[in-house]
Amino acid sequence: MASAVRCDSGHTWEDNASGQDACQQYATLAGICEPSIIIRYPGISSPYLPTAANAPCTCNVVAYNLASGCTWCQTVLTWSSEQAWMQNCSILLGTTYSYTSLPPFLLLSPPVAPPSVLITTSNSAAPTPTVTRLDIPAWATQTVRATETEWNPSRAQDIAEGRETSATNPFGYLTEDAAFSSAFSAVWGTGDYRNYRPNAGVPLGAIVGGVAGGIAGLVLLILLVVCLMRERKRNRLYRPMGRYYEQMGKGGLGTQPAVINHGAVAGAYCWGLWPAYTLLGTLYYTRYGKQYCLPPLKLGVSFKSMI
Repeated sequence: MASAVRCDSGHTWEDNASGQDACQQYATLAGICEPSIIIRYPGISSPYLPTAANAPCTCNVVAYNLASGCTWCQTVLTWSSEQAWMQNCSILLGTTYSYTSLPPFLLLSPPVAPPSVLITTSNSAAPTPTVTRLDIPAWATQTVRATETEWNPSRAQDIAEGRETSATNPFGYLTEDAAFSSAFSAVWGTGDYRNYRPNAGVPLGAIVGGVAGGIAGLVLLILLVVCLMRERKRNRLYRPMGRYYEQMGKGGLGTQPAVINHGAVAGAYCWGLWPAYTLLGTLYYTRYGKQYCLPPLKLGVSFKSMI
């Protein structure tokens, strides 16, 4: 494992405690899975990406940060987005990308890839790495913010030079928003939520609820209009009859309503919504012997037929 490239001057903040620049650190990390790796100049339009041989060691956010830092410190080179790095791992190499940490075997002292990794990557005959412990600086352990798509050198430098601080991570260095992550996990459970992007669309439940509420409101409005129309019709039919019987009750002679005899109003009066109407009409007919309100058998008109 080695790096054939070196960072330009002015990028010493990327160095770890052992004095390795970002390219040497990336070579050390990838070399645990691919001992023969040599980091070379990638070319302006060809950023570093994991390979089948080193994917178990490099498909994680730490390797992505180190490779990005190595590309950036060589000047005028473009580093990969985290999405492109992740897709290279999952789609081309069939390896799950870790947004938050290194694989467990890299946290050992010394960090040695398990035999299954070396056999899978055809490195079983390679020399055993002499790394006793990975020396990873704080800036390389930071997750990419949800509002960003790639490694941010300005933020990484702020972390390296102490202008941005956070809690301690499992590597023994700094990590971003550990207190928030702990509180979040206590409420919502554990999981990798860092790469979550909220959907800007309207939730389906809100749409369904709004439609259902609108339909219910329309139905209520229609029922209200129907009730008001029926009430107006009843008032129009009953008002002359009510005035007539009010005068009769006060002893006035009055005149019988023009529409009572065999009319719809008489039917509604005798067969109205309330049973008391039929009772009063029958008593009035029996007492005065006049067809102001016809008996049920002669009239045959129901209240229902009038509405």
